[in-house]
Amino acid sequence: MPRSPATLSVKDLVADAHNRRTHPTRNVEMIATALRTVGAARSIVIDEDNAVLAGNGVLLGATGAGLDKVQVVEGAADTIIAVRRRGLTDEQKRELAIYDNRTGELAEWNAEVLGADLRDGLDLSAFFTDEELLELFPAEAPAEARVSLADRFGVPPFSVLDARQGYWQDRKRAWLALGIESELGRGTAAKLGENHHGYRDRKRKATACPGGAPLPGVRGPRKAYTPAKAARLRVLKGGKDGKRARAV
Repeated sequence: MPRSPATLSVKDLVADAHNRRTHPTRNVEMIATALRTVGAARSIVIDEDNAVLAGNGVLLGATGAGLDKVQVVEGAADTIIAVRRRGLTDEQKRELAIYDNRTGELAEWNAEVLGADLRDGLDLSAFFTDEELLELFPAEAPAEARVSLADRFGVPPFSVLDARQGYWQDRKRAWLALGIESELGRGTAAKLGENHHGYRDRKRKATACPGGAPLPGVRGPRKAYTPAKAARLRVLKGGKDGKRARAV
């Protein structure tokens, strides 16, 4: 039979030193704002030693909001505890619901602690899918499960591109073989000369790839393309192995 509620101080509660969630500043500040604006609502979970099992972010936010009183309800595993709040306006009810969901989104997983759980043999498959685990622990993923920037984009994006690497030099040679002078940049009146597809008119607007195939990915009104751009699309959207690659 549950005992009558008891009252503790926030200072009596012990935060979880191995919390699997981290609480960035914005997360804690929003929790504190919610407590000041609409008041306490969701309960936290503590054990018999007042250690916080769930609700460490609320504990931090309560400290920031200046709250100190904790009402303890002895619960049972087969009974849900509902916190009833009376007298809220419709606007406060709406804000309370949004705060409740948004503050949870602003917390983050503590990969360091979860990684220790994994090394201790804890099976996390009940909590995370394989894809989610790879996002949490990319360095510990098997090599075949990792997708590099080169795999995603054909070559890494220009923000991390090293033009001296072999893959870029190979791509550049392929462009030059098609008559594309990459140093001239995009959108310039490039002096292409005659390439192996026989384009002599440097100002001709192409509506198809070299060889007469429709331009890949063209939707809506047909756009005008220079022979250089058409050739570039042909190289970037396909290759010797037939795999699609994103334009860089």
